[in-house]
Amino acid sequence: KASCVEMATATRSFVSSAVRRRPNAIFLNSGRLNYDFRLDFNRIAELTNLTHNDVDIVTCPDEIVKIVTDSQAEIVITKEMELPSSALKRFPQSVKFLCEAGTGYNNIPTDLARTMGIDVVNI
Repeated sequence: KASCVEMATATRSFVSSAVRRRPNAIFLNSGRLNYDFRLDFNRIAELTNLTHNDVDIVTCPDEIVKIVTDSQAEIVITKEMELPSSALKRFPQSVKFLCEAGTGYNNIPTDLARTMGIDVVNI
């Protein structure tokens, strides 16, 4: 896991590079968090070009890669969803952040993400 200082530095670097434009973000399984469609995603939508995939879970690695690639995401958000290494290995180079909307990283291959230059954070 990255230290707080490392994460803050990475976040500042990413945010400063995105000052001119809003980064593309995909919430791969927003239906898991927003199961009753009552959550307000306006704040994150103000900061990013946010795309929702309103499903509970995506299990097929090919489908995950297609969704991320089609969205041209720089930020990939998940909620209690396993992100297989086989999918992460095929993510486009545009992906810079993996965000778990909750606690823990047990569903994300953090070591692989780190070797790919992708930061992993909780939101």
